[in-house]
Amino acid sequence: MCFLQRMFIFALCSVFATEGRLKNEEWKIHMEQKLEDILLLIEKQNVVIEEQSREIKQLKSKVLLLESKIDLASTNNKTENFNKTMNDTERNIKDMNVMINMHDTEAKMQVTRRSLRQGNVAFYAYISKNFGGVGVGQVFIYDTLVTNYGNAYSRHTGAFTAPTSGVYAFSYTVFAAGEHVAGE
Repeated sequence: MCFLQRMFIFALCSVFATEGRLKNEEWKIHMEQKLEDILLLIEKQNVVIEEQSREIKQLKSKVLLLESKIDLASTNNKTENFNKTMNDTERNIKDMNVMINMHDTEAKMQVTRRSLRQGNVAFYAYISKNFGGVGVGQVFIYDTLVTNYGNAYSRHTGAFTAPTSGVYAFSYTVFAAGEHVAGE
């Protein structure tokens, strides 16, 4: 039962309780006063309800605005992350291309160190001995490991395990029967 209904019932009960003691004219005046009090209370409650309705509409508008700002911020963040990843990838590809074309080990180390400061992995290894009897599916395990930042290369299995998704570049140089072969 709502507040207004309880007030109306209370007013009627108090009117009927005093009815026997008052004369008809007094009763009528008393009843009119109680009804005016109830109508005044109803008007005050209507004003409060209207103010609360306006406030609810304003709050709904604010919530919608904030939700759209959150969606926009999320989209911008995803775009910024994508652009950063692309820029990092492009820079890594350039560094690796420079490394491939360099013959100086110290220069390769400088490029590797700069790349690793950005949280990347790298390994540089080679086979220092001649070997023969290469067969189909042969796994070449590098016996000299110069760099293995991030421990992505296993000197025991010869496998490189990429710790994160991304772009990885590999190059090799092979001397076979007097021929020089290089590839990526």
